[in-house]
Order: sequence, then structure tokens, then C-alpha cells
Amino acid sequence: MKEARDDVRLLMMTIDRIDEVYYRAQRASGMKDSLFVLMYALSDGKPRSQKQICAEWHIPRSTLNTAVLEQMRLGNVKLEKSGHREKLVSLTKKGIDYTRVSLAPLFEAEELVEKSVDVAGLAKQLDRFATRLEMDLCILESYREDKKDDRP
Repeated sequence: MKEARDDVRLLMMTIDRIDEVYYRAQRASGMKDSLFVLMYALSDGKPRSQKQICAEWHIPRSTLNTAVLEQMRLGNVKLEKSGHREKLVSLTKKGIDYTRVSLAPLFEAEELVEKSVDVAGLAKQLDRFATRLEMDLCILESYREDKKDDRP
């Protein structure tokens, strides 16, 4: 008989496999983790603040900043003013070329997958799952903390 958590367990193992595939792609590219995140995050051509990249990709600000400064020095990224203090990071022409070549096998594999899998639908489902899981876990943790406080 199938247990209630079997589907969630399969989901977690699948997410771990996907994470491993991206880790192998990162290693094959020769990029450090932080550089891979930076270049992949910017590969859609949309400028982003470092704060936004850190929030979207769960990377420490100091780690990302080191990668940004290194890539600025190499001419792969540039900073543009946006608002009072915020600056947006974007790829230069050199950075676009570097990313395209370095991540070509990964991008090609992703394009092949998109031909046979509804990636947009899957992404929306996973986003809903993650949002709900975060919310429910937060509620349960808060409830347990409240119950602890009620004890004599």
C-alpha cells in the first residue's frame, strides 16, 4: 500500500537529482558556484540588483558581490544606476558570449527538455508547492512555539 508521503518523497528525490544535474553542469563549465549563479541568473538578458539575485537564488550577498566585482574586472558584467542607491547588474557583450559558450551544453539540454515536458506548467506547480510548504511550515512552527509558551 502506498504511503501518503511517498509522492512528496519522490518529489524531493527528483529535486535532488535536478540539483545534481545543475551541479554537474556548473562543474563542467569550470565556473565557481557563485559565478555560475551570477551568469545563469543574468543569462535571460534582464538586469537585476544584487539584492534581487541573492533573494531569487539564495546566495549570500558577500559571496555574490565578490563574483560581481571579479566579473566587472574581467569585463563580463557592468553596473548601472537604478534609483537612489541601487545598481543593476547586467552582462556585457563579452559576458553574454562567455555565458553562452560556458553554459551551451546546459542550455541545449534545457531546450531539448522543453520540447517534451511542460516546463512552464511544472515550474508553476513547484512554485505553488514551495510557497504552500513554506507557509504551512511557518504556521506549524509558530503554533508549536505558542504551545511551548503555554506550558507551566
